[in-house]
Amino acid sequence: TTTAAKRKLVIHASEWADISVDGVQVAHSQKLLPYELSPGPHAISFKSNGQKEQTIKIVVPAAGPIADVFADLEALPAEVVVNCNVKDATVIVPGRTGPSTAAETQQRPLVVQVPEGKAVVEIDAHKKGYKYASKNVTLTAGAHVSIDITLVPEQ
Repeated sequence: TTTAAKRKLVIHASEWADISVDGVQVAHSQKLLPYELSPGPHAISFKSNGQKEQTIKIVVPAAGPIADVFADLEALPAEVVVNCNVKDATVIVPGRTGPSTAAETQQRPLVVQVPEGKAVVEIDAHKKGYKYASKNVTLTAGAHVSIDITLVPEQ
């Protein structure tokens, strides 16, 4: 039996990532990786902080053209728990989440998409009979954040 010659291809990631081929890490914190693979099926995995892990399955042909591999890594959402002195106060991240109560965020954090990797977002809390409160928080992709908001009774 003869072993087919390895084929050259280039692996691309949209973010700096650890790259694994068939379960073995072959690169640390790379965006571009020239690589040689034997013909047949392979799994190429990408792992990066704050990004969803991604695996791309390919079949390397024994002959003919071979396509490069491109991974567009997606940012993980941030999760926010709101600690408020009024447990049934409504909390929201305008334009990014639906309303929830502060108490509900203790069990199910607000899930905030941070596609740009980092963002300053406004978190609002309100309840009838209390002054509206707002707090700006810097969120990074994949972060788990707990914030405190105090509502003051209206006079």
